[in-house]
Amino acid sequence: MIGISVMQILRRRHSVSAAELAAAIGVSQQHVSAIELGVYSERYNYERTCLPMVQKAFEAVIESRGAEASQLAVDYAALRDYLLFFGKEMNHEL
Repeated sequence: MIGISVMQILRRRHSVSAAELAAAIGVSQQHVSAIELGVYSERYNYERTCLPMVQKAFEAVIESRGAEASQLAVDYAALRDYLLFFGKEMNHEL
């Protein structure tokens, strides 16, 4: 994949590490990074298997951060269905 994913943008904007997302759902940091980079798009039904996993990870991070994650929660709600998209695929303002 070329470009930056919505997942990466959201992560960076709110200082969420790949390790934090990985810990939230019990996978390796490398697994999260591969999803984020689109590595699994050819091998798996990417949106069906990876999107729910990523959504669960962000939701767990939001819950664990509590009130300090209020803006993350707002941004996540607006972008939750687009997390695996890359910037050029988006018609939504990031």
